[in-house]
Amino acid sequence: MKRFFTMVALAAMIIHAGCTGGLRSGEKKNRSAGTETEADTGIPGKGEAYDGDEAANGNGVYKGYYTGYYNERYGYGMEYPDILIPQGEADSGDGQAFVSGNGSATLRVYHDFRSLSGDPDPIEKAYRDDVKRLKPSKQKLHESHYELQGTTADGKQFSQVTIRQGDEYYTIAAEYDKADAELFADIMRHAFNSFYVMGSADPLAEFVIKFADDCYWEKNFNRLLRDNDGRLASYIDPEMGVRRYYNPGSVAYLYDREKNFGFDDYTDFDLEPELGGEVSVARLSPDEPPCELEFRDERGYFILYYGTISSLPDEVINPETFETRPVKLPYPNAELLAVYIPGFYNEFIHARGFYFVNTPNGWKLAFVDDSLCSA
Repeated sequence: MKRFFTMVALAAMIIHAGCTGGLRSGEKKNRSAGTETEADTGIPGKGEAYDGDEAANGNGVYKGYYTGYYNERYGYGMEYPDILIPQGEADSGDGQAFVSGNGSATLRVYHDFRSLSGDPDPIEKAYRDDVKRLKPSKQKLHESHYELQGTTADGKQFSQVTIRQGDEYYTIAAEYDKADAELFADIMRHAFNSFYVMGSADPLAEFVIKFADDCYWEKNFNRLLRDNDGRLASYIDPEMGVRRYYNPGSVAYLYDREKNFGFDDYTDFDLEPELGGEVSVARLSPDEPPCELEFRDERGYFILYYGTISSLPDEVINPETFETRPVKLPYPNAELLAVYIPGFYNEFIHARGFYFVNTPNGWKLAFVDDSLCSA
């Protein structure tokens, strides 16, 4: 499912770049922060980078797919893992539950009514009420959300994040067996970090827009990359560097700076794409094929696409046998983000891929893909 956010051509947007039991494991998410603290639950808050130490050993990290859920009545959405089955919209239209196939785990998201007087309760009151009602073993209050963890009366583990956005409250809650605690810590991170309310700023959408404004529109990206331009350098992790997929023939190879990124005599170092008005950004379902995307809307304005991906394209290590291997990263369990920007070849528009890694210092560009769609 695609959800569009239209933004006027960049007036500077500031982004802070930055053991399984009954269930199978999969992908990792990060990022976050908090303010007032009582006990750290391990679920991140918005803003500051989350380092992922709790799941760094990979035993409970979810490596499967995530799918987008959108609530039409209240205009909010998030991503949930494909090991959980949607149960259909609640009769009240406020949210939905997602249940594992064996019924041992449930993830819920819903618009949460928090008012007795007609005005929304202060977040401190909502937090105190839930602590009193749920009696969590761990809890943490942030400026605009709070987190709770504990054990239910029937022995299940639970995790809850309640978010205040404007005058509205939204809750993401999970119940699961103790053996799946690490897996669900990871799933809750992902659900929380992917949560958005339409009409409010999506940090990832703003990040994509800012990157394109800093390094793409009215600039020649190839030249920035070749020259190690400072405008691009701020998006690069020195330990990880940047590599480029490029297909000089029928097979795409991976090139680094020592190999001049595969640039040759035919590489364009002159074209500087013009935005020409507004740009829309669309959040993709995970691993949606980039070659099927439309990069102009009905008005002729450009569309940029972004979404989490479960893996990166393999690299060819034997040009004779076409043997491949997975690419290596210094952050092996980090979340991956794909951004597809319209590339230009003569009069044709094709997908140009940019793959980011969520490092301890925020999102950093790791790969440029100029091999998509026979580019």
